[in-house]
Amino acid sequence: FSVTYWLVDCRCDETLVGILGQPDSPKDWTNDWHTHDGTAVEIPSRRSDRRGKKAYDYSRTWCITAAESKFAYETGMSHSDFDECLGTKGDENFEIDIGAIIEDFEQTDPDVITQCTQDGDDEPDEGCLVDCFFGGEDACKEFTDTVATVIAETATETIVFPPEPEITLQVPETPPANGVCPVCKAVGWGDPHIITFDGVSYDVHVKGELTFLKSLGARDLTIQARTAIVANHPKGPAVTTGVVVKETGQPTIQVSLGSSSNSELATMFGQCPVQLFVNGVATDIDAGTGLTDATVQVKDKRIVVEYINTQIRLDLNVRVWRNTCHFSVTYFLADCPCDGSLVGILGQPDGDWKNDWHEHDGTAVTIPASHRKRRGQEAYDYSLTWCLTEAESEFTYEPTMSHADHDFCSGTKGDDNFDLDIDQIIAETTPEVITKCTADDGELDEGCVFDCNFLGDEACDEFLDIVQNTATAEITVITDGPTSGPTAGPTSGPTAGPTSGPTSGPTSDPTSGPTSPPTTAPVTPIIVPSLPDIPNSPDPYALSDLVDSAGSQGDPHFKTWKNEHFEYHGQCDLVLAKDPNFADGLGLDVQIRTKLVRFWSYIKSAAIRIGNDVFEVEGDAEGTVELRYWMNMEFQGPLLVDTTIGGFPIIFNSRDNNANKKIIQIDLSSKYPGAMIEIQVWKEFVKVDFKNPTLEAFGNAVGMLGDFESGKTFGRDGVTEIDDFHKFGNEWQVLPTDLMLFHKAESPQFPKKCIEPEDPRGERRRRLEESSVSVEDAEKACASLTDELDRKDCVYDIIATQDMAMAGAY
Repeated sequence: FSVTYWLVDCRCDETLVGILGQPDSPKDWTNDWHTHDGTAVEIPSRRSDRRGKKAYDYSRTWCITAAESKFAYETGMSHSDFDECLGTKGDENFEIDIGAIIEDFEQTDPDVITQCTQDGDDEPDEGCLVDCFFGGEDACKEFTDTVATVIAETATETIVFPPEPEITLQVPETPPANGVCPVCKAVGWGDPHIITFDGVSYDVHVKGELTFLKSLGARDLTIQARTAIVANHPKGPAVTTGVVVKETGQPTIQVSLGSSSNSELATMFGQCPVQLFVNGVATDIDAGTGLTDATVQVKDKRIVVEYINTQIRLDLNVRVWRNTCHFSVTYFLADCPCDGSLVGILGQPDGDWKNDWHEHDGTAVTIPASHRKRRGQEAYDYSLTWCLTEAESEFTYEPTMSHADHDFCSGTKGDDNFDLDIDQIIAETTPEVITKCTADDGELDEGCVFDCNFLGDEACDEFLDIVQNTATAEITVITDGPTSGPTAGPTSGPTAGPTSGPTSGPTSDPTSGPTSPPTTAPVTPIIVPSLPDIPNSPDPYALSDLVDSAGSQGDPHFKTWKNEHFEYHGQCDLVLAKDPNFADGLGLDVQIRTKLVRFWSYIKSAAIRIGNDVFEVEGDAEGTVELRYWMNMEFQGPLLVDTTIGGFPIIFNSRDNNANKKIIQIDLSSKYPGAMIEIQVWKEFVKVDFKNPTLEAFGNAVGMLGDFESGKTFGRDGVTEIDDFHKFGNEWQVLPTDLMLFHKAESPQFPKKCIEPEDPRGERRRRLEESSVSVEDAEKACASLTDELDRKDCVYDIIATQDMAMAGAY
């Protein structure tokens, strides 16, 4: 229902309280959030907070018990059937990813962004976006019409929140009276680019927690930063997502991005949830630290952390380029020790740029003179030396999270987590960007190119602004020497069209897969080279001795290589199967994306990579004739008669007149006789089947389908057998170290866990009992299925969806 509440005889002399506010005269909006006795509660000035978690937490204070409820209930039902907020029930019942919604509309319907942006605002109304996304066009129009009507009919002045107080800087940009060194200033911004205290410019693409600054002397000051992947580029650039300052005798202050808007006391800066931790305790960042020796001030999207006694300031700006939230940070040391006693990513502040790369004891390391090397593998290898272990980290973590959720650099983890082909990126960059990123001396700055390509125009402009307004060292004296780490080998992203087929003999190591969006190329017919015949053999694992298919479908049901069925109802991206050595090193990745609906979920899309080609399919609830697919990240990219994925033909067909069912087959017979990967789309449901699997084809595959030979459901270590399918599903959630195959990221993405229903089995049993579709009718609809377990899955799907036509999905 949409409801308008009228009090014609408005009792403004009484104390009326509740969700609808306090009606008083003269009108006073400042008490419309309040406690049960009418005492005013501060209303957040940020609209994103009034649409998000802070509004949710306030609303929960008005949740009623069974004794308080005035509702009548249907026979057999009670207050508990509707209550999802009392006690701890509501703790995890709110998580709306505004960033993902904005990204979706930017790609599919950018007019919605405009429609939801009110005059005078620079960002869309989050409430409008939620209605448009979940309620569709009619709900979207109702929201904007209602807001317009309220504004037009309201006789009182528009509510204007008091402006946020201006930030008053307490740490000066001049040295103290007794200081012997100039003020030290370093900058970290974008993906992230560093300009050290003495002006060395380089990039830190390591993903993890790093020492940005620490003291070697008696003073135990440390400043640590957390960096994370840029969405869809696990081996590409990183961004800064948190900083923490710790020193004996001083408060420990941490500012970091929360995992979601649901994070404890997170404040939404637009679509970015920001948390403040003071001495390890989550604190409302708008309220500051409550301390005098260490303060936090906020204005718009600027956050300033200052240590008054030690004269340190961190000046942070919350950025969101291409829906990637991050911080740009300026580091000030007014009372700067310039004696070489400070080391770390930010360099040694002593006036000599030549030692700004160094060992942990301060011993200088050769800095490459080449711009490119300071943006690429050499800089990555150097930055790895500052990666922190769990014992060294000073960060506080959200409940259920730990250092391991952010660490992709300690030990050997970082060895393969950087793979940027600078030449390829430059080749795919527009001439306008090349011109924009070329300095007056004619040298192209690759860091600028990275920002323009990976983070967009605004990040590109920020890069140029900072570089032009920050003094940098002219590194010309030291010549390039050999680096201690390996150089970057050439890689390639997905081609605009299909690649050639697999070779019959051994090939080079498999590529890392897509690292950047493909360029648009002319559509030309592809000639697939013939592959040598593979003779049949009396191999004990031949087709006749194996199950005829394995895969996932529907609710979702998973069928292992040994035809064992199980269910996992979490919502996230999952690794169905992967084998980097598939087809003599071409490599195979199959991922599925599930969506939660009440107590069950379904597979909404699937993506398959073979070689450098990625094919993605998404279901369509409307059952339209056109298939929703992406070929190498291009929506409905050209598909010719002889289109292939990694050299294997793709075959399209439909089996019914109303286009509800669409079938896509990837024929692997040229390499593995009889084998095939089949994708079926039934309305919004997607099914992936491995037809006629053999040991030769899939014997080394890992993932949700288990071990090929034993059928055991192993974890990622290949040793631990996991019989709890909730744990097994979470084990195979797509990680940043896996390739991101889907054309866009959707929540939850690691480190956020898969979203699971509270009680899928109990809720399902209750729904089965209340179902308007009988089990007998469902069994009749599924009777044509020969496999007993398939029939059981089919019956469950019909009962869950209350749709007899679901049998057609099988």
